[in-house]
Amino acid sequence: MGAHSKVALLEARVEEREKEIESLLKSNNEQRTSTVHVLQGLLDGERAAHADENNRADSMSLQLQVAQAKLDSLQQELTSVRLNETALDSKLKTVFRGENRI
Repeated sequence: MGAHSKVALLEARVEEREKEIESLLKSNNEQRTSTVHVLQGLLDGERAAHADENNRADSMSLQLQVAQAKLDSLQQELTSVRLNETALDSKLKTVFRGENRI
């Protein structure tokens, strides 16, 4: 086999390897693109889930504030009723003591 034949054979092998490498690079890039799309979809889903969770947390916080305000109002009402009861008890005791003196 002559030198020219060997060179031609080596050039053919190099060209075949280059085609294989190009094919592998193209396949790799396609896989990366697909992976990026999948990951982007997952990220979008996570962002949407976090937004929903934040909205729910905000809603629950508002509900808690409303409930706390109602509890505060009821506590004030209870305190007022107790003060009125104490005042009425004092008046009754005063009246009862006044009747016992007679």
